[in-house]
Amino acid sequence: MYKEIIVVALHVMASQVLAAGQPSVGELLNKYAQTQGKLKSFICKSETVIEASGYRDGIYKEVKKYVAVEMRSDGDRVKMIRRLWGDIGSIRRDLPKEDAVYTSHMWDGKNFYQYGTNLDRSRSPRLAIGKTKFNKRRRARNLSLLSTDPLVDYVGTKRGKKRIDAIIRDADEVRVRDRTERIGESDCYVIDATTKYGKFTLWIDPQHGHNIAQSQVVRGEGDFSGAGVRLAKGVELYGMKTVIRFEAIDGAWVAMEAVRKGSVRTPTQNSAIKEHYKRTAFILNPDHDRLGSFLTDDIANGTTVQFMGIPRVPGVRYRWQNGKVLDEKSRVVYGNPDQRPSSKRESKGD
Repeated sequence: MYKEIIVVALHVMASQVLAAGQPSVGELLNKYAQTQGKLKSFICKSETVIEASGYRDGIYKEVKKYVAVEMRSDGDRVKMIRRLWGDIGSIRRDLPKEDAVYTSHMWDGKNFYQYGTNLDRSRSPRLAIGKTKFNKRRRARNLSLLSTDPLVDYVGTKRGKKRIDAIIRDADEVRVRDRTERIGESDCYVIDATTKYGKFTLWIDPQHGHNIAQSQVVRGEGDFSGAGVRLAKGVELYGMKTVIRFEAIDGAWVAMEAVRKGSVRTPTQNSAIKEHYKRTAFILNPDHDRLGSFLTDDIANGTTVQFMGIPRVPGVRYRWQNGKVLDEKSRVVYGNPDQRPSSKRESKGD
């Protein structure tokens, strides 16, 4: 009897000592942020395979699609080039890779460009050009692009994307578990947090720059979704991402490959998703100006152009030609970052 009591007491004491030696939530998040701070300027190429299946409104569907992305960033300017093929929703099934839908989004420090081809190759590609005047909106543009990378941990909110450490710092409840847990070959610190965006668990890997080796989120009734909308009764969202490979690149640990599993359950839907994400190249601190990372050289001549923030005038058409926007009479109406066309249609007498 006494021996059992002594064993239990020693076990409790050992747990208390272990808990006391654990780093705090703030210390772990600060080290995670330090690593992310090293990854501001880069060129990253990646490939993702996405498989989804399940029932919606009593109809069962299976989808498999492929995504190839090149992301470029210097900490301010951002360009994302994406190619999508396979099952593209209800639009097209089994689209071959050679016919992949091409899109690019770019903030070049002064203007925002959104360009894309059509599934129907007989139709012209489209380009939207806009200016973002305020830094707050500029940061939102950048985050919206960077957060599309599955290995970058962002959470959608009503006011745009926030990195996961900002969400955890603002949690209603948060703690570090008493013991580390093994993920792959690393003993990871584990953070549990209850937030208005759901319940998060993060496995922080001290052997790989305090990156997040694994993350889990569970959302239910009353939690905010990634779109910033409160979930209704009977809605459950689950996601688990595990990094299966890190690489040391120029003094920084970079997550290179991961798998993600998720599920959606509602009164009318029961579906699951599986993703395999792999970075095929990662260049840290490249010479972006020499490489031309933020140019419009991928926009095809003849592309139909629309200007964000300026109402479309019936009968007026603009097209892209050799880096400039021309009107119907082949006059340059936009050829530098500070020039935009009038929202008024020119009179016939001019």
